[in-house]
Parts: sequence; C-alpha cells; structure tokens
Amino acid sequence: MTAATVSLTGHAAPYLAAVLAALDCGVILSDGAGRVIHVGAQLADLLGPVPPAAVGLRRDEVLRRCADHVDDGAAFLRAAGLESMRPAPGAFAIDLVIRSRIVRWTSTRIALPDGDGRLDLFRDVTLEDRGRRDTVPAR
Repeated sequence: MTAATVSLTGHAAPYLAAVLAALDCGVILSDGAGRVIHVGAQLADLLGPVPPAAVGLRRDEVLRRCADHVDDGAAFLRAAGLESMRPAPGAFAIDLVIRSRIVRWTSTRIALPDGDGRLDLFRDVTLEDRGRRDTVPAR
C-alpha cells in the first residue's frame, strides 16, 4: 500500500493523533495553507516554550518564534527559507545547537488533501553525536 492510497479521514484521525503524540521528538505539522495543525508536546523540551495557541498560526510564525531559542537563529531561518522568502526544499535535515544540545531538524514536504503541507521533526541527537566523536576506529 502506498502513501497515496492511505486515507486518514474519519475514524483514522484519532489514530494519527496518537501516533504523533507517541513520537520521541518534537513535531510541527502544517497543512497545505501553511497553518500549523499539530504541535507535539516534546517540542517545548527542545526549543523552549511553544505558545499554546501555535495551532492555527502560520508555520513561518511558529518557526520564527522557535528561532529565538536556537544558538544560530539566522541559520535556522535560512534553512526554513524564511530569510530569503523562497520556499524550503522538498526535504532537508540540519543539526542545530540549542543550549549545548545537538538537535536534528528534519523537514519534509508532504502531500495532503488541501495541498502540500510540511512535517517538521526535531530530535535530540546529542548523545549519538558524542558517541560518534568518542569512537576510535579499530585497526
């Protein structure tokens, strides 16, 4: 079954909400109009307080507020395509430094019934990154 054949209308909506809530990363899901339709609770753990009224705001507004908590907010905004006002690429992943933690931001354009939305995932990879740096190749 391909993604195009899956329908998440009606009774499937609560299941999707449960899946999004169970993810071990921060989530921002926006619809085809660029409005945020879901913000995962874990996002606040990574980026600081997210306004409770973020759902319904434009994605770019929420990302601009998140940029205030990133060590290099300008790079964050450039990656999102907000500084140049050009659309972000279909998918990208960058590592951000946030209060001495490394957070991998993955953003993917997704086809939704009302147009192309975006799924933004923010995952703390600090321990993974430190493990890679501490590993010495075997000889």
